[in-house]
Amino acid sequence: MALTTAKAIDNWKPKGAQEFKPCGNRLGLYLRGSESGSKIFYWRKVGRWFALGEYGKDEGQLSLPDAIGLAAECNKRFKQGTRPEEIIGAYRGLESITDNIPAEPSKARQGRVRKVRASGKIHTYEDAFEAYCAAYEANRQAGPSRNQPRSLHRYHVPNDFAKLPIREIRRGDIFDWMLELLREKHETARKLRSLMDSVFEFAINKGACSDNPVPSQRSFKIPMPKRKPRGSLVYTRLPELWHWLDGSRSKLTTIMAVKLVMLSAHRVGVVQAARWEHIDPDTRQWTIPEREDKEAKGLMKSGRQHTTTLPKGFMEELLAIKGNTPWLFPSLGSSDFISEPTIRKLLKRFDSDITAHGFRNTFKTWARNEGFADWIADAYVDHSLKGLDASYRREDPARIVAECAKVTETLYEYCKNG
Repeated sequence: MALTTAKAIDNWKPKGAQEFKPCGNRLGLYLRGSESGSKIFYWRKVGRWFALGEYGKDEGQLSLPDAIGLAAECNKRFKQGTRPEEIIGAYRGLESITDNIPAEPSKARQGRVRKVRASGKIHTYEDAFEAYCAAYEANRQAGPSRNQPRSLHRYHVPNDFAKLPIREIRRGDIFDWMLELLREKHETARKLRSLMDSVFEFAINKGACSDNPVPSQRSFKIPMPKRKPRGSLVYTRLPELWHWLDGSRSKLTTIMAVKLVMLSAHRVGVVQAARWEHIDPDTRQWTIPEREDKEAKGLMKSGRQHTTTLPKGFMEELLAIKGNTPWLFPSLGSSDFISEPTIRKLLKRFDSDITAHGFRNTFKTWARNEGFADWIADAYVDHSLKGLDASYRREDPARIVAECAKVTETLYEYCKNG
C-alpha cells in the first residue's frame, strides 16, 4: 500500500531490517523503513536506489511534499540526459531544497551510526561482506548452502575491488568484470550479483554507504543460457541398474545407499545421513523429523517431517547390514557416514551421465507413467504443492503416508522385476 499522506507515514510501522513503500506517484519515490524507527526517502532510477534524506519535520529532514518536489526535479534532470549519480552528487552542493539530501544521517542519528561503524569497521567492500556473513551466515543450512557466499566471494570477486572503500564504489567498478563472468559462467555470476546486492543493502542499513551500485541483471543484456538438467536415468533402466548393483563387487553399504536413493527419490544428503533411530522395524516407516536448527544433517530441505514406508524385502536387506553405529550407511573413513562422492563413483561406473539427484526426475517420470496422481508424486519427493492444490488440498497426513507406501511398494517391485 502506498504512503500518500504524512499521517500514513507517521502511522507506518515497518517490519524487518528494511521495508520499502511507494509514495503514491510515478516519480520513483519510495520510503525505506526499519524496525529501529528510521524512515528514509529514496529515489529509484535505472534499477538503483538513491538516498534523498530522512523523513521528518526537523531541520535537515524532508517532509513528504519536499520529497515529492525533489524526486520530480531529479526526474527532470534525468530526462535531460544527466546520469542519476551526477544528479544526486550535484544536488548535495546546491543551496535549495536539494540541500536536504544529506551525505550523512541527521545529527539525531549520527552518534548511533558512528558507533556501528566503529564496532563493525566497515570501510571496504571486504569489510561489508564479512559483516554481512557474520550477521546472516548462521541463518543458512550448514553445508554447501552456508559455504556458497564465501566461495563466490573468494573465487570470483577481484581482490582489487574487494579492497575498495565501500563509499567510493561506483557501478563502473563492477560492470566490466561482472560482464566477463556472466559470459563465462552465467549461473555463478547471477548468484554473485544477487549476493553483492544483498551486501550493499546491508552496508546501507549499517550506515557504511548511501547507494547500491550493483547493476541490475537486465543491464548486461546477456540472455540466460539454457540450463542443463542434472543427469538422470531413463526410468525404464531402473531394473537394469538394480540388477547391476546386485552383481556389483562394491561395498554392500554403498550398494544399499544407492538402492535407497532409487526407492525414496530423496536428495543424496538425506540418504547419506540416514539414522537407525528414525526407522521403526515393525512398521518399516522411515520418519525424518522436522528440522529444528540449521546444523542437523540428513533432514529434508523443506524442514518438514517426512515418512517413507520401506518395502518388507528391502527392510530385511537393511537389517542384515546393521552394525553398531547410529548410521544406516557408516563410512570406513574419518567421517560419520558415507560420502556423496562414494555414491556418485558407483553410479558413474554404471553410467557416466547420471547423478544421484537425477533420480528425483526419474521417479517423477516413472510415477506419471504408472498412473500415480501428481500431488502424490509431489508429496513423495517432498515438493510443495502448486496452483489450486496448494490452496485447497488438505489431505490427512495418515492418508498421504498410506498412498506413498503404495508407491514405494510398486517402485520396489518394478526395480526388482521390471
